[in-house]
Amino acid sequence: FCPLAKEVVLCFGFCSDGGVKALRIITPAYYSTKEDMTCNIGNPAPLGLLAFAMTTAMLMYVDTGWVESEFEAVVVGYALFFGGVGQILVAIFEILKGSSFSFAVFGSYGAFWLGWGFVQVESHRTTSEWSDFSYPNGKAAYLAQWGMLSACFFIITLRKNICLITIFALLTTTFFLLSAAAGAGSDETKKVAGYFGFLTALGAFYTGVAELINEQWGRDILPGL
Repeated sequence: FCPLAKEVVLCFGFCSDGGVKALRIITPAYYSTKEDMTCNIGNPAPLGLLAFAMTTAMLMYVDTGWVESEFEAVVVGYALFFGGVGQILVAIFEILKGSSFSFAVFGSYGAFWLGWGFVQVESHRTTSEWSDFSYPNGKAAYLAQWGMLSACFFIITLRKNICLITIFALLTTTFFLLSAAAGAGSDETKKVAGYFGFLTALGAFYTGVAELINEQWGRDILPGL
């Protein structure tokens, strides 16, 4: 069944005798406008914000030194599924709703967490060549690259709301600090980056919860949106 079809859809099914039967189905033009097409889709953004916030906070626990460094192994699992797959799913629903910005944001950071998690898994394998090398310059460049992308997103948020402006300002700062820490091998700079990253996570968490609360109450209970 194709709800977007305006005329005819051909569906094929397997018959009991092993053959294939074609069914001719006439479907109405269900959706004539974008608003009609997305009327039954809820707001996916809170899930994306919470997935980003929770995963980022967990990693920042390590970077700030609040927890044991071995806890990073636990973060990997959440990065792959909650931070990664969760945000990718949100991105898909956002593009269906017609939001290119949200699609780009959640798709980018969802892929970031998937990539980060994969690299961590691979580098900890005893048979992997990745575990034999360190790439301080490469890591610095890679983190600076994400800082530049976040800065571009920050510029776009200037036309949105104070919550998103704050999140992306903090996130941009976090990436550039992490880049500096990786390039210089500075644990102190990395710890400062961890504090900024944790504030970023708090901002994203607040925004996600605020969107849910305001939606349920039907008015602006929590400010900033």
